[in-house]
Amino acid sequence: MSMSLSLFTITIIGGNESYTSALYANGNQQVVVAVNVQKLVNGVPTALSSAEANSVTVVEYSANINAGLPVGWFCDTTANRYDQGLRGSSFRAEAVAAPELRAADVVKRYLRCDSRVNPLQNYQFMARIRLDDGKTYTTHFDDGGGAVFESKITIAPQRPYVITVGEMAYRRDDAYNTEWQKGDYIDVDVYYWTLPSSLKIYDESFSNAGYWGSKLYYAAAINHDSSTRLDMAIRYTVTSLTLGDIGNLPNSGYAGTQVPLANGAGLMRAARYLCDSHSCSPTYDNYLYWTITDNLGCVSRFTLKANNSDYGNTLTLGNA
Repeated sequence: MSMSLSLFTITIIGGNESYTSALYANGNQQVVVAVNVQKLVNGVPTALSSAEANSVTVVEYSANINAGLPVGWFCDTTANRYDQGLRGSSFRAEAVAAPELRAADVVKRYLRCDSRVNPLQNYQFMARIRLDDGKTYTTHFDDGGGAVFESKITIAPQRPYVITVGEMAYRRDDAYNTEWQKGDYIDVDVYYWTLPSSLKIYDESFSNAGYWGSKLYYAAAINHDSSTRLDMAIRYTVTSLTLGDIGNLPNSGYAGTQVPLANGAGLMRAARYLCDSHSCSPTYDNYLYWTITDNLGCVSRFTLKANNSDYGNTLTLGNA
């Protein structure tokens, strides 16, 4: 039985088939590539076996058939959830073989790179496959016996951006206010920062919290002027918030009271809770470090802090 290849090419899916600069070097975002293969068995077009399809990978463009990937580069066999493309023009690539390739196997692979990639310049890649007869081919191949393939892609990764507070639209809502006893109030303000257009939070983490729960991470708990003031970040996955979730209530009758809350993965949210004639323990006043990863895989870091000039009655979001 004779095995050979009549077609072996590598292309980028979406836009220019041989070149892209639409990749952030953040270790998350992927470039989708299609490896097009036509195997012949005794001269007859034949589908790849599962072992052959699984052997398909992408490596650095080289005359070395056993080449690997440059430092900081990875070839994944499955797509992750991050969007492709650059900020303001993200997309989800779909693999479609060119008309002349419709009889071929199309194997998708996903390239990504992290901050170790240095310098940020053009990097060239080729595909490699191992057939069941043990023969290995690349898309930069000439065995001197008639098997010649020449196909490569070029990727120019970009430095990841960092979202800043100044880029985000800001608003503060007087979300809830009630007189819990004569002359004393419970008051909740909710703060919103809207991420720039097309960006959404995919992951977030916090550090240096004074206290935390499943919904909230607290930056400050301050007693001042016969009142307690709590400043906190609200996780982006939270869709409902009660006074009981916040805590430090004057009595349990308020635990189920809903605090109006706008939702959406494009929002960073925080709250200031105030209760007159009531105190909290323990007290703390921290910088809460708040890290988000967006839908393009870029990471931005912020600090949430009680405003010292008014003893935590307002809070501020800063760039970390």
